[in-house]
Parts: sequence; C-alpha cells; structure tokens
Amino acid sequence: MKNSTFEFESKKDWLTMSFLALWILLLTYAFLGGKGATLSTKLDFSDLKSSIICILVIYVTFLSLKQILWIIAGKLIVEFNNDKIIVNNKYSFIDYKKTYLIPKITDMEVKENVDSGTSWLFGGLRVADRDEKILFFNYNGKESKLGTKANNFSAEKIKSEIKLRTTLYKNNA
Repeated sequence: MKNSTFEFESKKDWLTMSFLALWILLLTYAFLGGKGATLSTKLDFSDLKSSIICILVIYVTFLSLKQILWIIAGKLIVEFNNDKIIVNNKYSFIDYKKTYLIPKITDMEVKENVDSGTSWLFGGLRVADRDEKILFFNYNGKESKLGTKANNFSAEKIKSEIKLRTTLYKNNA
C-alpha cells in the first residue's frame, strides 16, 4: 500500500502565547533588569534555595519558549508508512518523532468534548478552547492520544486509515 501523509497546523492560541511572552519578559527583567546587572550578578547560587529557584525558573522559561514556538510554527504530521505510523511534532527546525507499529494499536476511539485545550506549562492549568475530536488508542498497553495540539484535526480520517492498514496487515500475514 502506498504511503500517505496528513499535515495539521498547530492551534493558534494567542492568549497562551501572550501569557508566556509576558512571563518571559518579566523573568528577563527580574534577572537582568536593574542598573548594570548581568546574569552572573543576578543569579546567586550561593545557597540551595536560590539554586533550586533559578533552575526551576530556567526550566519553566524553556518550556514557555517551546510552547511559543509550537504556537507560531508548529505542525503535526502523521505519516503512514506500510505498517507504521510516524507522528512528527515539527517545530520549524526541530522534529519530535514517535513511531507506532499499526498491528500493536488497539481500542481506537474518537472522542469529542475532551479537555484538549492548551496546557500552560506543567499541565496543571488547562484552558479548554475548542471542542475538537481527538483520537484515543492503546499502544503496548498504554493509552495514547493524537490531535490534542492540532487545529482541525481529522480524527475520523486517521482512524479509518489505521483500520484499513490493520485489515491489510492481517490479510497479508
């Protein structure tokens, strides 16, 4: 069977992006602001508490930048290649690929009205922004979901492609 590819843009969540950009600006001002302050004079690693706070702030800032990059330039690419699905979360120049073997996918279900909104940083605060359909499935005994960060995700089309390829795989085996 020939390969097929589905491409979906990221959700353009400008509220989240504005919040994260403000977060980064405030942190930059807090650490680099002030008269003549540099990063080395503001970051005080002299005690454990300051070190933990600095590391946590740097980590959260990294996650914020990653989320902003996803909102601006992110794409979800779902590629069907024989008996594999390659899910690629593409951030303009960075790829995060995950491969699923189609015969190991079970219990597919398309759900609507799922809390699939944008997660702000650690996933604790979630903003439900759209009622889009998400594809849930079990892979190697773990629940996976596909389409949570994609705009206009075609969950039914992906599900039918998986079913078609599963049937062809079973018939050829």
